[in-house]
Amino acid sequence: MSIIMTGTTKDQEAGKGVVFSPDLDPTLSIEIPQELIASSRSLPSGGSGTRGDRVAIALDLPDTPETKVLLAWAAAMETALHTLASRTRTAAAADPTERASSACLKCIHRCEKIVVPEDDRLAGVICMLNCPCD
Repeated sequence: MSIIMTGTTKDQEAGKGVVFSPDLDPTLSIEIPQELIASSRSLPSGGSGTRGDRVAIALDLPDTPETKVLLAWAAAMETALHTLASRTRTAAAADPTERASSACLKCIHRCEKIVVPEDDRLAGVICMLNCPCD
């Protein structure tokens, strides 16, 4: 069972693995033991602000019920992020011919007005993900 993550890496001392920062949060540093890394490949640089080598890392994870749950959750989060990005990118496009429909814009503005409770900081995001327009 494996998962592929993209981000930047910095080598640690020999045999200790790598320090990994995911593309989604470059400020986060995750120490990955060498024995979990199945393979890695270099990717094009993310720009001048990149702190390390940009890579895709395939992790070799144990086949346990816990791993299956976490991988399913991670896949759902990735799908949600891509959906949200595509909807908000269309709504914010500079080219008026690429703008979202008025119904979709109304939905996004309605979701922006949601009061975000302390225990559910993603309420506005979830509203946008459940918007029926594309």
